Amino acid sequence: MASSFQCRNLKMSFTVKTKSPHMKLADSNSELSTRHVSYILRNFELDCVFTIYKHNPHQVHATGIRKKTQLTQILSYIDSRCDMISLKIDNSLFSCKRSNNINLYNTLKRVRECYTDYIPSYSEQIFNALFLKPKEKKVGNPTIILYHNSSYVILGGNCKSKVKRANCFIKELIEK
Repeated sequence: MASSFQCRNLKMSFTVKTKSPHMKLADSNSELSTRHVSYILRNFELDCVFTIYKHNPHQVHATGIRKKTQLTQILSYIDSRCDMISLKIDNSLFSCKRSNNINLYNTLKRVRECYTDYIPSYSEQIFNALFLKPKEKKVGNPTIILYHNSSYVILGGNCKSKVKRANCFIKELIEK
């Protein structure tokens, strides 16, 4: 049974002190496009996208962060072009590829009977995966999507400990 757990995408937002961050963030390794509601800056060197919404020009959103090394490069990139006031992780997507077939109906029953922290949702006709939504979403607990081959995706955790807790929970659920 091969298994690999890795970050697929991380979304962060930076609060900066500058009049027009969209212009100061542009450089020769980037492509700037203007949309009706936002400025989108695709940086090829960092392999991520920065979005600055026109209604909130002091907030820079970075998406497509896949590696820890990339994160440190992005932080220095932002810090060298703007005065960074704060940063926060808005969303994350972690995935685990596995190849153990499991019965999602049995897993659904087990979650309903034994686990009170998550609300399960499964509709095979709409989407062939079990959704496990946290009862306490506002405090940053992630949503889990579990597939029939025991692969899963963890979405939306805003701190490492909650993502790790969700990962342990789903591993325990699959192993039983």
